[in-house]
Amino acid sequence: MHEERAQQPAAGEPGGKNPEGMRRLLRPARSECHKLWEPEPASTIEGWWDLHVTAPPNRVGTTTYDLAAMRPWRYDRRVPIQGEYEPSPWKVVADQVALYEATGGAEGGTLGDKPVVILSTRGRHSGKVRKTPLMRVEHNGAYAVVASMGGAPKHPVWYLNLIASPAVTLQDGANVYEMGARKVNGDERARWWARAVDAWPPYAEYQTKTDRQIPVVVLEPIR
Repeated sequence: MHEERAQQPAAGEPGGKNPEGMRRLLRPARSECHKLWEPEPASTIEGWWDLHVTAPPNRVGTTTYDLAAMRPWRYDRRVPIQGEYEPSPWKVVADQVALYEATGGAEGGTLGDKPVVILSTRGRHSGKVRKTPLMRVEHNGAYAVVASMGGAPKHPVWYLNLIASPAVTLQDGANVYEMGARKVNGDERARWWARAVDAWPPYAEYQTKTDRQIPVVVLEPIR
């Protein structure tokens, strides 16, 4: 198994074991979920937010919850992170990403009433597109992503992918951005860390659980 296979999300993070947060996260109920594909002969639909999905013909009419379990399928947002998308092996994460993208963040866009964004990276071994929901930390058009993994001793896989290939895509609500990533240190890290803790206070607790300094990565638009 390649190292880039996603670790199980930590409690209190998007996709983690936080029952109360997850009850809010993946509403509405499956029966109420919007259908991404309508029952038409074509299996390729182009729709909101330049969404381009190619699915097997027998999957037309599949809901976004079922969408994430399909393999293989391609998701192309016309930005640098292109190619075959491999959903997370953790179904709750894959479902959240599918719901978020299908609704422009209107659904599946919060954890504990705090907003999340979707980070797309390229797997450093497989080359496949990987997507991860992370807490939203934004300042003057730049974003920060925090590699906390709930205070685990190891860095999350998405961070290792990002360091190997710093050209990424970030979706914030209905907006999708091409971003360049760089790890920050010193005073700059301290400023972004304060913003991150303000956006998601549990980050401070996560730092006390690990000997590693939790990396902070700033994402800036590619101009």
